[in-house]
Amino acid sequence: RRYPILIDVENLINDHRLLIAIPCYNERENIVPLLDELAHLDQAWDVLVVDDGSTDGTGDVARSLARVLRIDSNVGIGTAVGKALRVAWEEGYDFVFNWTGMGNIPQPKFLIVAFQWADSVDIVVGSRFGSRETFRSTWERRLGIRLIRGALWALFGLNVQDPTSGFRLLNRRAIAFF
Repeated sequence: RRYPILIDVENLINDHRLLIAIPCYNERENIVPLLDELAHLDQAWDVLVVDDGSTDGTGDVARSLARVLRIDSNVGIGTAVGKALRVAWEEGYDFVFNWTGMGNIPQPKFLIVAFQWADSVDIVVGSRFGSRETFRSTWERRLGIRLIRGALWALFGLNVQDPTSGFRLLNRRAIAFF
């Protein structure tokens, strides 16, 4: 399924190096459609799949479509994202777009909207909660999200709708921080 692209992404990332980092664990069925979608956008970015110890061959099927960083055993999403950020830092990327490897593929226009904010903020976080049909998690996860949202509001005055979202754009300053 193709999504409408509303703005020319190439003009937004002109003169910047962008790494799209896709951490995933056992996402063999979902990773190829995601990588195909990114390839059809035909833009000047690099894609890194961080295979977090998958046992279903996720990295093997992704290798023909993207660079793969294989972690031998499952270490969790935080470490997988951290490894992608280290690659971005060491290789001099200006931005990292963290894109979940799960089947809930967001519209690519989120990347475009995120780039519109990239010069004024360090991190742009996408939300999975556009409507009830978009994403529905368990009550435990919703409770956890509410607690994290409340903490971010109380500590920093930040209203982050979906703080556990796998869709984030980080600039060089945020990459350095993490």
